[in-house]
Amino acid sequence: MRAARAPESRPFLRLSMRGYFLIFALGGLLPALLFAALILWWSAETQREITNRQLLSAARSLMQAVDLEMKAAISALETLRHVRALQVGDIEGFMEASRAIHRDHPHWNGIVLTDATGQQLMNLAAQPGQPLPNIAHYEVIKGALSGKASVSELMRGRVLNVHLVGIDVPVYVDGAIKYALGLSIPASHFQALLSQHPIPEGWIMGLVDHKGIIVARSLDPAAGIGTPTASMWQEAAASEGVLSGSGRLQFPVVGAYARSELSGWKAIVSVPKEIFDSIGTGALRALAAGGIVLVVINLILVVAAARRVVRPIERLAAHANDYVAGAPIAQEKSPLVEADVLAASLSEAGKRQREVERALGQSQKMEAVGQFAGGVAHDFNNLLTAMQGNLTFISRHTASEGQKYVGRLEQAIERASSLVHRLLIYSRSRPLHAETFDAGARIEAMRPLILTALRADIELLIETEKRPLFIHADPTQFEMAVLNLVVNSRDAMPKGGTIKIECRASHDEVTIIVRDSGVGMTNEVRARAFEPFYTTKPIGQGTGLGLTTVYGLAKQAGGRVDIASESGRGTEVQMRLPMVAQIASEEVYAITEPAHIAVRGRILLVEDDALVLGASKEMLESEGYTVDAVQRADEAVELIAREQFDLLITDIVLPGGLSGIDLAERMHTDHPSLRILLISGYSPDALKERGLTMRFDLLPKPYTAAEFVAQVRKMLLQSASLAAE
Repeated sequence: MRAARAPESRPFLRLSMRGYFLIFALGGLLPALLFAALILWWSAETQREITNRQLLSAARSLMQAVDLEMKAAISALETLRHVRALQVGDIEGFMEASRAIHRDHPHWNGIVLTDATGQQLMNLAAQPGQPLPNIAHYEVIKGALSGKASVSELMRGRVLNVHLVGIDVPVYVDGAIKYALGLSIPASHFQALLSQHPIPEGWIMGLVDHKGIIVARSLDPAAGIGTPTASMWQEAAASEGVLSGSGRLQFPVVGAYARSELSGWKAIVSVPKEIFDSIGTGALRALAAGGIVLVVINLILVVAAARRVVRPIERLAAHANDYVAGAPIAQEKSPLVEADVLAASLSEAGKRQREVERALGQSQKMEAVGQFAGGVAHDFNNLLTAMQGNLTFISRHTASEGQKYVGRLEQAIERASSLVHRLLIYSRSRPLHAETFDAGARIEAMRPLILTALRADIELLIETEKRPLFIHADPTQFEMAVLNLVVNSRDAMPKGGTIKIECRASHDEVTIIVRDSGVGMTNEVRARAFEPFYTTKPIGQGTGLGLTTVYGLAKQAGGRVDIASESGRGTEVQMRLPMVAQIASEEVYAITEPAHIAVRGRILLVEDDALVLGASKEMLESEGYTVDAVQRADEAVELIAREQFDLLITDIVLPGGLSGIDLAERMHTDHPSLRILLISGYSPDALKERGLTMRFDLLPKPYTAAEFVAQVRKMLLQSASLAAE
């Protein structure tokens, strides 16, 4: 009897190899097209979101420029209101002082003095003998007479009959508000200010006052200035935002606005919704058309090309694995040209990736070293402050034969302070006394100093452009950087040679080049040249901070340093710094402190470092001040709530949840008359980078007892002068 055979299993679908390949090809192509469409849609939405951010950024930028213009005008008026002629009622004399201010600001229509009834007493825009009318913007006059600076809406001036904006501040005479002092800025000035903010084609930019009247506009300004803006902008109550709706010309727009806290004005930047919605749709239509074409071509070619495509794809997969593993990619010819091109691209990409990874690693290393240097220097500052304070007291109580040892200690602290200073420059945490100067002229003036640092067997060449090349940096640190580069070049030429210094302009940069004919650098030395304390010199012959100082100066000034060198072929260092326009020096009016006036007061000192706290407290008490000292901000808050103080001195970095900045801001709000002094090893720029505001006096660490006491005395004296007024 025969055994029963198992039934044969039949596949659900029997197709030829080409059929299966066709299904696989379509199954891969169609999802790919769908995924590409999804990516394009997401990209379009992302681009629209980017456009929203660009609109808001443009509105903020314009509003900041307008606020800056108004603040400059208010500042000028607040300076002018203290002219003595006005305080004694000499209007003619005050008019002469006003004309001097007006000559420096020709875009103002005029300066106006108004009494409490709105009657103009002086108007520089009026012709001699012309009757002066009542002010046209009495609402803003009332604001000034109530004791605050005020900005008017857009209006027409009664003297010049043009669109303008009035800005007024109160004038105090004998402690009471007697006048309103103002000026007017024509709308054409704001139109010119708007034109300095370029926007993409098709966008619309405008400026409206707090009553919704258009002050300036990029689209047809002649027809728009002085008319109400669209209701969607008038009804916007937040400080800024992005809206969509009908614009003033009754077509849909998408736009952003930013409102000024000073004036209530709004800067508006919008784009027609048709343009906004078109972002990315063209790519989607192109994808649809291309997808159809690809499907048709795929149906025609897939069967014939299947076998010739599979093998190159497999090779490409192997190449991709080599790329991920970092191994070299073998270059083999295949039947598919594109596969060869892609393999070559993968090989090149692998090389570039390894180069980028090396560069990134070096950058991260430099950043980490900089942060470490800044942290060490900041802590060292506290120690130096305590040492300097205690050394002051030692010197006062040490016999004359011991003063030489005290002097040696002072010299050691000065050297340590210099080291900290250079470390903080490297980490961009130390304040530099920056000013604008001609780099070429400065280098030429350094020639005698540089020559003293060179040996007789070294020739010095200096080439600078004839025109001034202005940069904004610390001149002392600039000279130190140039001298460090020269000294490095000198040490690299033990048998003599030539050092050439060039100073020239390249686009918007000033490039200082120091080139030598010395022994050059190896790749390893060049890669580590800017690291603090790295040096190739023997022990005792170099600190390794020379190029660190150069690097720190360049970073502080917004520039960079490049080194080109080969072993045995010399070195070229290029320090590239931003070129700036020459700035006229500002007069500084110093407060002369009468030496015979005794200043006393009660001081609250907040410092978490016990050494610094003790030294600082003794410094102040030795001068006769009453000092309360705590180590935490919350303790200071409780103490100020119970006691009366004349001055709060606080370190910025404090333990707990409340920093020195937080404490200062809170006390400034709760106790406006309390003077506040911040102490920190960080510079104002470094504090701003960390998101901290700087509205208070700042004393950097380390400081001497004399500097500390002088700053405290100055602030208490100023406080006493203000109280007397």
